[in-house]
Amino acid sequence: MPKTLHIILIEDRPDDAELILYELRRGGQEVIAHLVDNSADFLAWLNPDIDVILADYNVPQFGALAALALLKERNLGIPLIVLTGTIGDEAAVECLREGAADYLLKDRLARLPQAVAHAIEERALRIQKQQAEEAVRASEARYRQLADNAPDVIFRIQVSPTMVCEYVSPVVEEMLGFTPDELYADPTLLTNRVPPEDQQRLAELAQDTSQLRVASTLRWIAKDGRMVWTEQRLTFTRDEKGVVTFVEGIARDITAAKQAEEALRKSENRFRLLFEESPVGIAILRDGVLLYTNKAFLSIFGFGSETDLAGTALETRIAPQYRAEVMSRLTDPAVALPLSLETYGQRKDSLTFPIYVQIGLIELIDGPAQVVYINDMTIHKQLQEETHKAELLRMELAKEKELAELKERFASMVSHEFRTPLTVIRMSCGLIEEYADRLPPEKTKKFLNDIQSQVEYMVELLEDVLTIGKTRAGKIAFNPELLDLSSVCADIVEQLQLTNGSEHRLLFSNQSHTRFVYLDPQLLRHILVNLLSNAIKYSPKGSEVRLTVREEEKQIVFQVSDQGIGIPPEDQEHLFEPFHRASNTRHIQGTGLGLAIVKGNVEAHGGRITVSSAEGAGTTFTVTLPATSPVGAASSVDRPL
Repeated sequence: MPKTLHIILIEDRPDDAELILYELRRGGQEVIAHLVDNSADFLAWLNPDIDVILADYNVPQFGALAALALLKERNLGIPLIVLTGTIGDEAAVECLREGAADYLLKDRLARLPQAVAHAIEERALRIQKQQAEEAVRASEARYRQLADNAPDVIFRIQVSPTMVCEYVSPVVEEMLGFTPDELYADPTLLTNRVPPEDQQRLAELAQDTSQLRVASTLRWIAKDGRMVWTEQRLTFTRDEKGVVTFVEGIARDITAAKQAEEALRKSENRFRLLFEESPVGIAILRDGVLLYTNKAFLSIFGFGSETDLAGTALETRIAPQYRAEVMSRLTDPAVALPLSLETYGQRKDSLTFPIYVQIGLIELIDGPAQVVYINDMTIHKQLQEETHKAELLRMELAKEKELAELKERFASMVSHEFRTPLTVIRMSCGLIEEYADRLPPEKTKKFLNDIQSQVEYMVELLEDVLTIGKTRAGKIAFNPELLDLSSVCADIVEQLQLTNGSEHRLLFSNQSHTRFVYLDPQLLRHILVNLLSNAIKYSPKGSEVRLTVREEEKQIVFQVSDQGIGIPPEDQEHLFEPFHRASNTRHIQGTGLGLAIVKGNVEAHGGRITVSSAEGAGTTFTVTLPATSPVGAASSVDRPL
């Protein structure tokens, strides 16, 4: 069944509109048409799902050209076909120049179905082309990012008919001292920096097709005069005559390895001295078989200096469980040298031990070979273990120090916070004892109430201390229940508003669509009551304190904001530490335990708490708790209580 066409028909004559739709349907096309004759109606129906727009050129209020202008502004790409009774060549050309897909005379509408189908097909082709171009651009961007950040130099150079440096990765500056921009400006810099004797090698590579993609070695003269050795894999692109037109490849700086090889070649005696007396185990091998080993190598593997391991396989010195992996890397031609790795060796007595292996190339008189450097990592590993133990000890000492500081803070807090209630109790008891027979009943009752309130304060203080102990020991009981989120929060705010009276205005804003959540009701109540009480305590009378609840990715976020005195920056780092109080709250009663308990209750839920504050500009605490929400929703509304 053909797809139903959604069209906008710009036409002010109903008879003409009927004729146009008749021709489309006669062509076998189902049509849903929106008839408009002004820009407002046109824009109301305009959307990306419209397949085609048919527009009368001469609609008095709103014609084809005006519709084309609006389409161009919105960049929708919907094809527009101009329909008119008469149209001159200039007008037709103008419509096509402004983006019209086609134009037809109304007395020749037989071609309309084909014109519509053609316009829709062209639009689909344009979309496919755009998508393909975007995919190519994305692929090129990914490749460019990889090339720009690769440790090796990646390049592409046009050789013929003129030399152009199309791309060279930024690491070339580190290797040769030339920036990519310098090479783009003068591509001959690259070839001119190859010594004459290596120029011949480069020419041979370009001519010998059998060497394509094979690693080759060249020398380059860096900008500062240094000789740089590189190993590269080159690919040559040729024209139909076999002339090289492009060369591209990857070059790796192997100067250090080459310098080591040259030093060995220049001084055989010195090499042997260094070789034999080096504290590092050194071996020369070819095809995995040891040719020479120094004393340190023998000693590392538990052999005497008189032992000759020549002719034995290197893999016998690797622990059995690591042999396949190590030897596959050492013998893989695709793995570039020099190569470094950590593994385990095997001594003569079959004991295994950690070793650090470095392997590179060396040029001997009878041909190239590999040089292997072995370091016994046993002591290093032991030192690492000792360092780890020392770090654990340091952490334990830090904990002990922290515990000592907590004890000191606790003693200071107890001394300070218990002194006042004990003084009140002692004075009240003394007055009752001294004047019991003369005190009016209401006075006696007041003194007894004072004693009771101070005792309750000390009991509450001791409960907070016990809670802190449970928090630090990880023994907080976590018992989640299915809670009505909005109801719980509203009840807490309402109770605090009643207790506070009219001194502060408390607002609750529920922006969450989740009604029921699994949270611990006791811990949640302590979190919100403590944060709201602190906000009230440290805010001026008449100010607002706000509790906002919202959800973010299956998490419930509570925010308590005030317009109070704020928290100094130097105190915010220690705000959740037990017994710590901000420096600007000395005149306000408090123990420094509340926020530490809040943090423990938050973490018991698997949540987190953060603070944002500035002195004199208020404070916002944000608590994020994970919660499942099976059913229900709540509205977002501010409710003064």
